[in-house]
Amino acid sequence: MTCAPCWQIHNHCLALKDNLGMAGTKDSQWKHIQYMRQRYGTEEFDFMPETLVLPDDSEVISDRLHKSPQPWILKPVIGKQAIGVSIVTNKKQLPNFRKPGMAGKRFVLQKYVTNPLLVNGRKFHMRMYLILTSLSPLRVLTHNEGLVLFATQNYSTEANSYQDMKIHLTNSAVADRSNAEHATNGWLLSQLWAHLESQLGVEKVVAVKRSIDDAFMKLALSAQLQEGGYEERRSGGCFDLLGVDVLIDSQHSIHVMEINVGPEVVSQHPKTHKANELAHKAVLNDLIPLAAMSSTPEHITLSFRSRYACVFVGSPSK
Repeated sequence: MTCAPCWQIHNHCLALKDNLGMAGTKDSQWKHIQYMRQRYGTEEFDFMPETLVLPDDSEVISDRLHKSPQPWILKPVIGKQAIGVSIVTNKKQLPNFRKPGMAGKRFVLQKYVTNPLLVNGRKFHMRMYLILTSLSPLRVLTHNEGLVLFATQNYSTEANSYQDMKIHLTNSAVADRSNAEHATNGWLLSQLWAHLESQLGVEKVVAVKRSIDDAFMKLALSAQLQEGGYEERRSGGCFDLLGVDVLIDSQHSIHVMEINVGPEVVSQHPKTHKANELAHKAVLNDLIPLAAMSSTPEHITLSFRSRYACVFVGSPSK
């Protein structure tokens, strides 16, 4: 493979998305997690909810739903803004791949976390930003700032509530479509940590943060260990910004729901999405300088550490 000119930096790291890449389509993300579980044990990679892939696992999920009608969240393997997302509790709600137009369509079914931690009665998830500034050696940073996105209605586990996406989905696009402008404002991640410290205590919040750092570190390291490894680019030849969606449950365990390639960093409604705007600016202000300094990790460590929850500098891959 021909190396890029020394002055050129690619704004995507292709190996993260190929085959079993940790940041590919939703089905490839789960295959990557499965590969790492088989190699290093389920306990080391238990931070992503169990996932099935359709149509491959259609018989498995039909049998599971017949025996125990527990909720699963259905998502297209490629998609955004929660389009095509629903909650499935029985096999009649599964996609019918015999229908016209369904050929080639693929979905994932992720086991639904029914006991999310709530803030003011509402479900939420965190969008955290993972910045990779080099693949070999591996350099990964997690920005201290991020977004907290809320459902627009109070949480419920009543059986008839699962068809109401305003209760169960926390994507801001759902709030926009429901015209619930009073609820479209997210929080900054720093606001959430301050709130949780006041409710749960500092020690528990520190423990949650450590669990997130641990999961992110394993995700980053696992990418270097996946079959095929990284593309052959010089050190500092590419960088990537990933949006990782994390949910905390009522027992304060963390769940990595999905990893978003090229996360949206432009607020469509800045007047009603003030938190989005502030978080995006915080991340983007650092992104290009970090990519430019990727060959000098000591500058990353000294100049940017105060704005990052996790910094990892590894040795070149072999």
